[in-house]
Amino acid sequence: MTDKIYISNLYKEKKYQAVIYSLSTLKEKDVDLIQFLSGSYYGIGNIEKSYEILIDNINLYVLNELYFKNLINLTNKTKNFYKTLIVLLKTIHSQKLIKKITVFQKIEIGKLHYINNKQLLSNKHYQNILNIKNYKDNGFVHFHIGKNYYELSNKLLGEKYLRKAIELNPNVGEFYRFLSMNKKFTDHNVEDLKKMLFEFSNEKNREIDKINIGFGISKAYEDLNDYEQSSKYLRESNQLMNKHYNYAHKTTLSQNENLKKLYIKNFKNHNFTKYGYKNAKHIFIVGMPRSGTTLLEKIISSHRDVFNGGELSFFSKHFNGKFNQIAENNMEVALEKFDQSYLEEIGQGYSDDILKKTNGIITDKMPFNFIYLGFIKQAMPNSIIVHIQRDRNDNILSIYKNFFATEGIQFAYDEKHINDYYDSYENLMNFWKQNCPGFFYDIKYENLIENFEIEVKNLIKNCQLDWDEACLSPEKNKSFVKTLSVSQAREKVYASSVKKYEMYKSFLPQLFK
Repeated sequence: MTDKIYISNLYKEKKYQAVIYSLSTLKEKDVDLIQFLSGSYYGIGNIEKSYEILIDNINLYVLNELYFKNLINLTNKTKNFYKTLIVLLKTIHSQKLIKKITVFQKIEIGKLHYINNKQLLSNKHYQNILNIKNYKDNGFVHFHIGKNYYELSNKLLGEKYLRKAIELNPNVGEFYRFLSMNKKFTDHNVEDLKKMLFEFSNEKNREIDKINIGFGISKAYEDLNDYEQSSKYLRESNQLMNKHYNYAHKTTLSQNENLKKLYIKNFKNHNFTKYGYKNAKHIFIVGMPRSGTTLLEKIISSHRDVFNGGELSFFSKHFNGKFNQIAENNMEVALEKFDQSYLEEIGQGYSDDILKKTNGIITDKMPFNFIYLGFIKQAMPNSIIVHIQRDRNDNILSIYKNFFATEGIQFAYDEKHINDYYDSYENLMNFWKQNCPGFFYDIKYENLIENFEIEVKNLIKNCQLDWDEACLSPEKNKSFVKTLSVSQAREKVYASSVKKYEMYKSFLPQLFK
């Protein structure tokens, strides 16, 4: 039996440690063996090592489509989007492979540019795909181009490409939902609404397309002040979406409780000033999804000295990476071993990732960073944390009204799950207030809307920034916007969403408290 067959059999039998040992002594490796090695590290839970093995050998196997797909999957899991993009581009250009890479690879590179907030470069890759003769999935390429243009404030070009996508692929629900979220419906008989109603009832369509279209229809009926019909399609779409996930609700809630245990056991009684990476000043904007984090970021990043970072996954990547590294698949082990010595390493890792974007002050509006609030402050003690809170029922309604592309928000499609998660969020924020007093600035969404100038000036002061008049006109901020309703984020600050839940409460009684 050859070494390769032997190792292949070990891998099929999930004897991952044996594969790792065997390959450590084997001098000759090929594309299959490299993937066995990567897969074995993944199998034992070391995802970062699994990724490193593939990225370190990409110069040899960049044209191998399975290898490339595995690398992209690991990139998504490890959040190493910038590193993968840079290594891929360097490899492709140094080996002059631009004409040899596949359409799939071009699409993935376009997505990586998008994730790294390089929408123009993303569109450049997508436009190259449109020039390929006989390529049949141009609808999705047009959609990605249109989405990029919307985020770059070019609504005219964005809608042009989006409508072309719908023309080419008239059954794809995501296209209709995105169109609905970024236009205002004024007529029940408008062609877009009639088309969505037709496709929603089309039994030939996939369920996921029906779900997306349902969210789009609900938004259209809300524009038309028909809240009964809006609620009807919301309820059905959410129920269908909830069935798609094997959502571990109790596990999600227990994660927050475990972080509190970790903090009390290892951090509570220690002097913050002794630890962490002090050569960094970042502005974190935290809160529940749909609480107003996008508006806050647009206000703060309108300042001349601030760079708009968007939703960055850097902190969770470094914190969870270190946590998983020492956990040994045992929570008690992690609670015992995780201590202050890791803080500077986590803070510097985060800041090194930031330096790839800017050497100035940056906003990070990843809402779920509220989970790590005390750890962020200890890992980077000179950072600033702004917490925005919105009326509970309005916030819950906004979550329930929207389709989330990420799997991290699986609680969003069930009335009880949303309320349970909101309770957990409030409980955790109260915990941080008790144990980290004065470490973050609270702002109420409704106060911001009602007393805009006063609240903005207080916000900028608490971000330790000099006053900049541009912060009062966030709608003029032309930096990219990644949110579920891009066009809405480009409008002037409005109060129409305050107490919106009152329009829905008689139709969705289980959703509100």
